[in-house]
Amino acid sequence: LVSDSDWHNVLPLVPLTTWTGSENCKKGWQTPSDVCVYPSLVYHDEGNGAFDADSLIYFLQQYSPTRVTSIGNLPSEFSNLLVAAQPLGAGLLSNQVQLISPNDYLSYWQSLDTAVYVQDNYELALMASVYASLLNAPLIIQGTSYDNSGVFSGRKVICVGSVSPSGSVCA
Repeated sequence: LVSDSDWHNVLPLVPLTTWTGSENCKKGWQTPSDVCVYPSLVYHDEGNGAFDADSLIYFLQQYSPTRVTSIGNLPSEFSNLLVAAQPLGAGLLSNQVQLISPNDYLSYWQSLDTAVYVQDNYELALMASVYASLLNAPLIIQGTSYDNSGVFSGRKVICVGSVSPSGSVCA
């Protein structure tokens, strides 16, 4: 689950939730056998704790996940809906809901030899997120917390747009 309030937090989820790989993972309907897919649910954050999550709650009721990971803090009413019984809520147990920060994204890669680095531009980042997904590589957006030489050092960096990675060169 992620709020739509900042696309910089949403697009790096594409290669985290959909990637090409040979490991045992969730397969999508009519997706190739080497593609792993997990739902990315984006809710509309209206500000001041207001949100629109009716379709997300309905999806979670139908999907019956064993775990839900939320990026950042959820509005308290949304958290309550996740653990509320159906038909009002998603019917999850509190230990099935995990909160992480966008700063935790890189921890999901077992090995990290390639990164896709993109200019701070929504249209370019949207394209780059799909490419990063194909490569099973993280998407690093210019100016975000992962835009630093420590992330790029010793890795192949594929650049999209007018960017130059700190301490590295574009492949």
